[in-house]
Amino acid sequence: MVIGILCTAVIISAVSHERRGGRSTLVTRPLVRLGEWSYAFYLLHATLIYAVRAVVGKLDPSWGNLLWHVPILLTSLLAAAAGHHLVEKPVERRLRSAWDRRRAARASTEVTATATPTA
Repeated sequence: MVIGILCTAVIISAVSHERRGGRSTLVTRPLVRLGEWSYAFYLLHATLIYAVRAVVGKLDPSWGNLLWHVPILLTSLLAAAAGHHLVEKPVERRLRSAWDRRRAARASTEVTATATPTA
């Protein structure tokens, strides 16, 4: 609950700053890139965590486990970047292309139907 409120406050602050003509830190290249990768990260990170747990075993909670979290996080980010660029973007391009062709075909059918005089 508190995290949701804090995130909302950050977004509102950034948007109001941009509306006043400022540049928000939320639109920097690294943060935009992370936002683009976020869906692939969401899909892949748990699988990676479970794979590491299958090899290493379940670890007891301790600060020493941070040594595992950093490489898992970096590997998850790398996998998310690869998934975004190698899967998500090509599929998105194909879907957009098919959608554009379908919309163009529908528009040409409508033009032909309205241009043909009826008896």
